[in-house]
Order: sequence, then C-alpha cells, then structure tokens
Amino acid sequence: MEWNDEKQARLDALRAAGLTGILDEASKAELTALIGSLEAEERERLAPALAQMQAEQAALRQQVQESEAANEQLVILAAQQEQLLADARRLLRKTSLWK
Repeated sequence: MEWNDEKQARLDALRAAGLTGILDEASKAELTALIGSLEAEERERLAPALAQMQAEQAALRQQVQESEAANEQLVILAAQQEQLLADARRLLRKTSLWK
C-alpha cells in the first residue's frame, strides 16, 4: 500500500482528534492501522539503505579489529626493541666501549 496525500491527511486528522480526546474505538483502530501502514512502508523503503549501513559497519568493525591486532604486534615489537637496546647497552658497558 503506497502512502499518499489522502492517507497523510487522514492520519493528521485522526492524530488531531486523538489529541483532543474525541476518537471513538473505530477511529482509534483506523489510526493504529494507518500508523502501522506508514511504518511498514518506511521499513520497506529504508531496508536497502539500512542493509548498506550494516554492511559498512561490519567492514569498519573488521578494520578496527585488524588495526587493534596490528597495534598489539607493534607494542610487542617495541618492547622487544627496548629489550634489545637495553641488552646492547649492558654489553657495551661490560666491554667499556660505552659510558
């Protein structure tokens, strides 16, 4: 069911009547049905864009995980280099080549 100006006008009228408290049960049911119809149409129209966004988010999460893994490796590498530098300094001190 495609949303149109007539349905929008009816929805607006029912909402206005609802705000004043003058909706009968049939009008409440119609309002509920119109809102449901509008929401269903919006879901249908937005589904491709939402799917695209979810795919993009998944790709970004993957990139973040890869970056975090690379960062962990860099931290390990930096610690190893610091240890090698400390070992080299100790060795130089022992051989009196470095003060």
